[in-house]
Amino acid sequence: MKRIYIEQLIKWNQTEDIRPVMLTGAKGVGKTYLAYDFAKAFFKNILYLNFEHDPKAVDLFSDKDPGKLSKRLSEHFYLTALDSDDNFNEDRLLILDEISYCPAALHILSSLQQEGAFPRIIAISSSPLKKEELKPYYHIPIYPMQFNEFLTAIGSEWYIETIIAHYNSNKKIPD
Repeated sequence: MKRIYIEQLIKWNQTEDIRPVMLTGAKGVGKTYLAYDFAKAFFKNILYLNFEHDPKAVDLFSDKDPGKLSKRLSEHFYLTALDSDDNFNEDRLLILDEISYCPAALHILSSLQQEGAFPRIIAISSSPLKKEELKPYYHIPIYPMQFNEFLTAIGSEWYIETIIAHYNSNKKIPD
């Protein structure tokens, strides 16, 4: 299922902007699906934590030192010294779902990303965040599926052009 937001994630991945991405929006709008779909298309190694469903994940972020945190996360995901080569790191994406359940993670991600073991990070939050909390992130607000996305998802994208053409010409769409 193609969402319009995938283009923003691709743009982020192709730029030198190394800030972590923050996907925000209501529960059920497809934030996690979008992040994972993007990850499968562009990364070989997907590392995923969900702070809402795994309370032990919060404990991983008890240390504020990015180096120690990087080591702790590497151990959690069973990443070995052999995994530290550049190609593996470039193909690695860390997804942190429902990050608002772990305020410590919310404030250290930029430092963690600069540490190097996790060069690309996507954080996801269903809870509203303050503007100052979003400053260190490449923020992408996610909204419910638009009608044109729905038509594309069901394989009826030709309706999109038909609707637009008939709307512009102020003519009724045939039954």
